[in-house]
Amino acid sequence: MLALAKRRPGLVPEDFQERWRHELGPLVQAVPDIYRAGRKPAFDGMASLWFDDNALAAEQMQPVVACKGAFLEPRAPSPWSFRKW
Repeated sequence: MLALAKRRPGLVPEDFQERWRHELGPLVQAVPDIYRAGRKPAFDGMASLWFDDNALAAEQMQPVVACKGAFLEPRAPSPWSFRKW
């Protein structure tokens, strides 16, 4: 399941993030059987980052890209690709 959420009109981004992390997050974590017995997720993390300028994003993300070797599977494809949708 992948959830894409848009905040309601009038709710400022900071308030949305606060509720998303500290109210909704714990509720989701408490749902039983998110991972069924014997099934493991195919990946350990997911991120969706949005930039207006892919070249600038690639430059600004260099510290993130540089640290990936410390904890990501070295043979896996790079999770950081910059493309225009």
